[in-house]
Amino acid sequence: MIVLDPEFAALLAPDARSLEGLMALNGAALRDVDGRRTFRIELGGRGFYVKQHSGVGWRHIAKSLSGLRSPVLGARTEWQALARLAELGIAAPRPVAFAEAGANPAGRRSVLVMTEIAPAISLEDIALGRVPLPGLTERRALIAEVAGIARTLHGAGINHRDLYLCHFLMPVDADGRRSGPLALIDLHRAQMRARVPARWLVKDLSALI
Repeated sequence: MIVLDPEFAALLAPDARSLEGLMALNGAALRDVDGRRTFRIELGGRGFYVKQHSGVGWRHIAKSLSGLRSPVLGARTEWQALARLAELGIAAPRPVAFAEAGANPAGRRSVLVMTEIAPAISLEDIALGRVPLPGLTERRALIAEVAGIARTLHGAGINHRDLYLCHFLMPVDADGRRSGPLALIDLHRAQMRARVPARWLVKDLSALI
């Protein structure tokens, strides 16, 4: 299976418009763990993030299940979560390519390419004072916006599982002024149900503290 945004596909060489071609994309790894490699690329003067999944193996699946956790088998989870966030009106990276192959869940290969949200400042950087603090009114507005995103997310039956401040990005312009709504990133472990169980709701909210 492969889904390509037409504009993004036009930036790729013809032989890169396939699972094999997307898996051959390369860049400096930002994260490389459990069969998942994340890196940034530039095409047509624009930034994109690529997540390649090469199969987690049965040991990882067994470990997750023994801990009563749903194993993340590939890029499909994040691809579906990003589509759902778009429906809910929550800002997030836009998926421009998704490909998947393999019936064996332990060896399934998949790849997701998303638009980069930049320039942007993470709420963690603001909270830790790594960047100049916004005024009191803006800080209160940010808190209310985070609460609204969490409420919408959980109300739709989605829990992030990594709902930390570092995963909220505030877009800014060249002068460092805010230029858009908060965006939520890194949804590769998100879970989607009719209703979020209390246990996972508490875990998400505690991650924000």
